[in-house]
Amino acid sequence: MEEKQKKQINATAQVMHDLKQIWTPFKGRRIPEDHIFMKDLKSTEYYPEEGQVTIGKACLSGNYSLVFIELGRQTGKTELVNAISWYKGLLTPRASIYYFCPVQKQAKEIVWAKNRIQTMNAATALDLDKLDTFQNYGKKYIKGKPNNQEMRLSWINGSFIKVDGSNNYDEYRGITPDLIIFDEYREFRPGAYDAFKASTTTKKATIIVISTPAHAKGFYTDLRDYARNPDNTDAMYFQAPTWMNPHQDLDELMNIRNSYIQKGEMDVWLREYCAEFIVGGSRAIFPMLKGDEQVPHSKAMLDASRALDYYCICDPGSASKGSAFAVLFAAINPHTKRVVLMDELYLTAEGEKTVGVIEPMIREKLAELAPHLAKHDWQFYYDEAAAWFKNEMVERGYAFNPTNKKAKSKDDGLSTIKDALIAKKITWSSRCENLMWEMTNYVKNEQGQVPKKDDHLIDAFRYLIQVSHYHINYHGTGMERKKLDDGRTRWISIDQDLEAMGNENLLDDNIDCGFLGDFM
Repeated sequence: MEEKQKKQINATAQVMHDLKQIWTPFKGRRIPEDHIFMKDLKSTEYYPEEGQVTIGKACLSGNYSLVFIELGRQTGKTELVNAISWYKGLLTPRASIYYFCPVQKQAKEIVWAKNRIQTMNAATALDLDKLDTFQNYGKKYIKGKPNNQEMRLSWINGSFIKVDGSNNYDEYRGITPDLIIFDEYREFRPGAYDAFKASTTTKKATIIVISTPAHAKGFYTDLRDYARNPDNTDAMYFQAPTWMNPHQDLDELMNIRNSYIQKGEMDVWLREYCAEFIVGGSRAIFPMLKGDEQVPHSKAMLDASRALDYYCICDPGSASKGSAFAVLFAAINPHTKRVVLMDELYLTAEGEKTVGVIEPMIREKLAELAPHLAKHDWQFYYDEAAAWFKNEMVERGYAFNPTNKKAKSKDDGLSTIKDALIAKKITWSSRCENLMWEMTNYVKNEQGQVPKKDDHLIDAFRYLIQVSHYHINYHGTGMERKKLDDGRTRWISIDQDLEAMGNENLLDDNIDCGFLGDFM
């Protein structure tokens, strides 16, 4: 054996030895199949037999382009992906590793500022001896000082790891990664996976998706279902509930489970601790949304052709990173109460959130969505907090009006949207993917408060409801219907009557035909 090969083998053995001193993966705890926790799982097929060991081997094997991991709380998620990053970086010379959280601020505060990557999670360990162990075995592999501005850590073998927010994915076109990590993927914006997937072919990189389950169907479940499909041999899926971690106290977890049962929030336990995908739930603000309500764009435009009023609603957002400039294009038929969500713009890159970039995009959408209309036939509204936007758009020939958003409470607007959803009065184009993502992930926090994040298109939707003076006389079916002697039923609405005929869209379908067209 040549001397160079011997040195390489010895170096690899030394790295493996040092890494094992810093991180010891726990083996998954197995509890009896008849335990109530195990009964909460829909299936144990995807339970990693050896816990972190099994998951780590799959991620580093090079056999998969996608490893999708759904975990409960406190399963050692960050510790696991940090260790995988270090193993990949030190055992693969000149490796390029990218670690993405949903937004850059989250990446900085949760991952980078706490020195979790820089010390392989030792800096946050309760056991201070772990930090000493890192000093002895890990620090010698770091090249120079970590770059706090770029959130980049380099190793002595030419490898590096870069931490950032997924909302900046346009800035990473052209990279050639060896490993990509998506942390808390359910909070990512649509399009991130597809954007990065195109960059993995050169080095046959693995994308590790690690997250607690989402609240609704959509891009998250599409990728999850792909990984769970045994026919897709390039992907692997794991489900790791909280109790897999042997350091978690089962009695304490039982107390947590009981508390959620008492609060009527069993869905939270199943999603957050069992890592089960549960649609909606007790904290969902739009629990009636399942995530599969979108229709082909051509069908949405057919409904839009019957509308009378066309709207362009802008929520310019703020200049801060992570904020979005959102534009919603919608059409409404005030007679049938049909709302058609035709299209959207959702811009997050700093260089894009300017009128110089957005105005041509709006102009192009107007011409495509309603070529029969002149610009003045549209109704334009904007969030009046962004006066700069109106002023610049006026110079370009647009008559934008303020939404007067303070005239109606946020709860009122959300309530009206719910009424329209329940009455099935919304036609949702497949192009409005970001709006669907915002609404299906719009969940109250543990204090029961409505969050103020990822709601730019939701705000535009509320403004649409307000400026169009939209309301719907939805008659709920909660009241028991009383049958009369002659067979008639009290408290039945037109909507309910049409639904009983098997077609709740009958009014819409006949709006242009002879017997209705003359009256509309």
